Amino acid sequence: MEGVADLHIATNIEDLKHLAQPEGLEGFRNVKAIEKAFRSLYNEILKENVNQEKCYIYCYRFLLSFQTMCRLGDSKFYNTLYSSEVAKVKEKLEELEQALKKRYAIDAFQEHKKLGIKDKLTEIVTPGISNKEERLFDGEFISVKQLFNTIQDDANVLIIDIRPEEEYSESKVKFEKVINIPENLLVPGLSANVLGQKLIDDTQKIWEKRDSFDALIFVDWNSSPDNITSSKLMYLKEAIVEWDCLKHYKQHPVIINGGFKEFLDSYPGSVTNVHVNFIRNNEDIDELLELDSIFYPEPDQNVSIMPLKQFTIEELEESTKIEESAVEEYDDNCDIQVEDTPAVTTSEVETKPLSPKGEGVSLDKPIDAVKEESTEEIKLRIEEKRIRLLQEARNHKNKRIRRDIKENIFVDNNKGERPREEIKRIPPPIRRDTKPKKDEFTFGGWCGLVNIKNTCYMNTILQCLKCIPIVSSFLHSNYNKFIMRRPPQIMNEFGTAIQALCDGTESNRKVFRPSAFYDTVCKLDQIYKKGNHEDCMEFFLFLFNHLNDDCSYDIKTKGVMTEREKAWYSQLQGRTSLWVDLFYHQFRCTKICQSCHLKADSYETDNTLMLPVPYRPGLTMVHLRDLINEYQEDNQILDYKCSKCQNLGVLNTKEVAVAPEILVIVLKRYYQDEYQESRKNNVCVDFDFNFTFGKNSYTLYSVAEHRGTMEHGHYFAHGILNDSIWVEFNDERTSRYNGDWDNIRGSVCAFFYCKSKG
Repeated sequence: MEGVADLHIATNIEDLKHLAQPEGLEGFRNVKAIEKAFRSLYNEILKENVNQEKCYIYCYRFLLSFQTMCRLGDSKFYNTLYSSEVAKVKEKLEELEQALKKRYAIDAFQEHKKLGIKDKLTEIVTPGISNKEERLFDGEFISVKQLFNTIQDDANVLIIDIRPEEEYSESKVKFEKVINIPENLLVPGLSANVLGQKLIDDTQKIWEKRDSFDALIFVDWNSSPDNITSSKLMYLKEAIVEWDCLKHYKQHPVIINGGFKEFLDSYPGSVTNVHVNFIRNNEDIDELLELDSIFYPEPDQNVSIMPLKQFTIEELEESTKIEESAVEEYDDNCDIQVEDTPAVTTSEVETKPLSPKGEGVSLDKPIDAVKEESTEEIKLRIEEKRIRLLQEARNHKNKRIRRDIKENIFVDNNKGERPREEIKRIPPPIRRDTKPKKDEFTFGGWCGLVNIKNTCYMNTILQCLKCIPIVSSFLHSNYNKFIMRRPPQIMNEFGTAIQALCDGTESNRKVFRPSAFYDTVCKLDQIYKKGNHEDCMEFFLFLFNHLNDDCSYDIKTKGVMTEREKAWYSQLQGRTSLWVDLFYHQFRCTKICQSCHLKADSYETDNTLMLPVPYRPGLTMVHLRDLINEYQEDNQILDYKCSKCQNLGVLNTKEVAVAPEILVIVLKRYYQDEYQESRKNNVCVDFDFNFTFGKNSYTLYSVAEHRGTMEHGHYFAHGILNDSIWVEFNDERTSRYNGDWDNIRGSVCAFFYCKSKG
C-alpha cells in the first residue's frame, strides 16, 4: 500500500496480538511508572502514521496499561481523566485490525500463489469475496427487471435501501428480506462492524447475518453509472468490500440501475405505495430547460457552472432587511385606500394554464417562442410571476378587508354577512399612535455565561460567535426559514443562547445559564457530559457540524463541474447551508513539474485555517501574517513524480480560490519535548486587527485564549462590542479590556475575522 510500511512483524493478527502483550505487566505495582508509559504510548500512537503493525502494538499496550492502572488505582478517576484518549485509541485499534487482516490475507494469497498452492485460491482470491462461479449477478449494476425477477423467484438476497427513513417508510420494495440503512449513517472510511453498531433492533440482527445471503442489492433514489460517484452508496459498498474481512461473501454487492425511482415507474405493483413522488434537486424543472443555451467550459477555462456559495454577508443582511420592510409595508397598507380593480382570486390562480412543470408558461404560447428563451430568462420569469401572483393575492385580501369596512359589512360566524346598519356598529378609527411598535434588535452584549460543568470551552466559543455581527443579527431575524431538518437538533437552542448573550449593557450586566444548550450538546455527544477539560476548537467544529446538518440541503448541479467545483462538492458530500457560505474557504494547489512544466491543480476546502506555531529555543515571537504566508508559500516536493515525464521534483503553489465570509484561524500550540511528550507551545503570536487574505480585507472581532497546560487550564474570550469596545468574557464575568495585547499574544489559540464591507 502506498504510504504504508511493508508488513514485517507478523503474518496474522493473532500473532501480532501475542507480540503486543508486554511481559511482567501483571506483577507490576508502580502506578506512576505505568501512567508515564501510558502517556508515552499515546504520543507514539499520534505520531505513527506509516507502520500499521507498530501502531497496532502501541494501541494494544496502551489499553492494557489503562486496564492495569484502573486495577491498581482509582478506576473512576482514571476513567474520567482519560476517557477521551481511550475512546480514540479503541476506535484506532479497530480500524487497524480491519486493515491488517485484509493485508495479511492478501500477503498469504501472494505467498500461496508463489508456492503454486491451488486449493487455497478460491478462499483468498479477494478477501471476503468468493470466486465467480458462485455469483448470482455479474457486474456492478443490475437492471430493475433483474431485481423484479429475483423477487419473483424469492431468491436468497438482501435488499438494502439507503433512502431517508421517512421516504422508506412511505414506500419500499415488496420483499421480505429488505432493510433500511439511512444515508445519513454512511460516511467515508466506515467499516461494516462500526456501521452495525449504529443500527437498531431487527435491522442490526439482519445486518449481522449479511454474509449468509447469496447477494446484497443496494438501492437509493436514482443512482446510475452516470452519477454513482456522488451517491453515498459508494461508502456502503466500501464498508463491505474494503472493511469487512471477517465476513465471507459470495460476490460483490450490486446496485440497482436507476434506483427506487426506476423500479417504482417500471413495477408499481411491487412497491408498498405507488402514490408517492419524491422530488429531488428540481430535476423535474431541469428537464424543461433549454440545453442548447448551456455553455460547456474547456478544461483550461476558469468558468463556474455551479455557484459554490448562495449567500454573502451583504446578501444575508439584505434579506433580513427586506423581510423586516415587507412586514412594515404590509402593516402600513391596511389603512390606505386603493382603487377597486379586478382581483385575481385563488381559484383563478389555480386554474390558469401553466406549463407542465409549473414554470408559468402559457400552454397556448407558441413552442418556438419558448425555445428561444434562455435558461436564465425562464428562471427570471418564473420568479417574477411567483412574486406578482403573491402580491396580487395579498392585495385582494387587503381590498376585501377595506371593502367590508366601506360597505358597512361584517361577518357573523352564525348568520353570515349582514348590513352594518342593522347591527348599528361603527368601525373603530385607525390610529397611528396606538399601532404596536415592532421590537427592534438592539445589541448590548454585556452578558456572561455560567460555567455549568467545566464548560469554559463552550462559553468561549459562544462568546466569540456572539461578537460576529452577522451571526448575532441573523439569529435575531427569522432564522427558522433556513432550518431544513425538522425538528432541528441544536439550532433553536443555539439561537436562544446567542440571543441571550446579546442582552445587557455596561451599566446593567447580565448572566445567562445555557442549560438547554448544554443538555442538547450532551445528548449529541456523551463525552461533554463528563466535565473533562475539552478543547474549545474541537467543540467549535462539533457545533458547526450539527448547525450545518440542521440547515443543509442538496447542492444543485448541472452535470458539468470544474475541478474546483468537484472538490467543493466532494468535500461537502453534496450538501451545503448558510453556515458553509459563511465559514468555508478553498485553496487552489498547483503542482508544476520542474522538468516538463506540466501543471496539475488540486483543492483544499475547509471551515478553519489551522496554522502550526513554530517552536525552537530562543524563539519568543512570531507574526500571524508570517504564519499564513508560510502556509501559502511555494515549496518543493522532492518525492512527487510527474505523471507526464515521470521525473521527480515538483513545485507546489497555493492561492486562495474561494474566500470565506468569516475566517476562523486556529493556532496549533504543541510540540514534542526530549522525552517525546506533548507540551504546550507558549510562543507569542503577534496579530493585526485588519489584514488581507486572498483579495479581501478582514477585521478581527473576537479571539479565544487558553491559559494552562495541555491537560489542564482555562478558556476565555475577548470580543469587540458595537465596533469599538473590547470586552473580556470570562465565564460569568464581563469587563472592559485594558488593551494589554502583549498579555494575549502568548495565550491566544484562535482568531475570528470577518470580511470587511466594500
